[in-house]
Amino acid sequence: MQKLILVLLLAVCAVRAQQQQPAVTIVKYESQPNTGNGEYSFSYELSDGSARSEQAVLQGAGTPDEFLLVTGSFRWTSPDGQVTQVDYTADNTGYHPTVRTQGGGGGFGIPSALAASLVG
Repeated sequence: MQKLILVLLLAVCAVRAQQQQPAVTIVKYESQPNTGNGEYSFSYELSDGSARSEQAVLQGAGTPDEFLLVTGSFRWTSPDGQVTQVDYTADNTGYHPTVRTQGGGGGFGIPSALAASLVG
């Protein structure tokens, strides 16, 4: 019976802790909608520090090889305080991300487990 009470008490504490987390709000938002040729840009930042921005620019307009060059980034902070940022481009050759993390030691670097998974 004591174990059941302990489990129920822990469950109530967990639910209560989730309820006390502050709501995430938009602190910045900018957007330039599609210009008719596919070009656009937008960015936003949230109160929890996460953010995203993206811009698309038409390359080789009017040629058979025209394409949108998309550049952007997004970042978030994990519950343990590690900041992860992904910078990317997408063009006629594909999607090209660069992942960086920043832990307690400063500077951005890529985690070894992630690096190993990207290599092979």
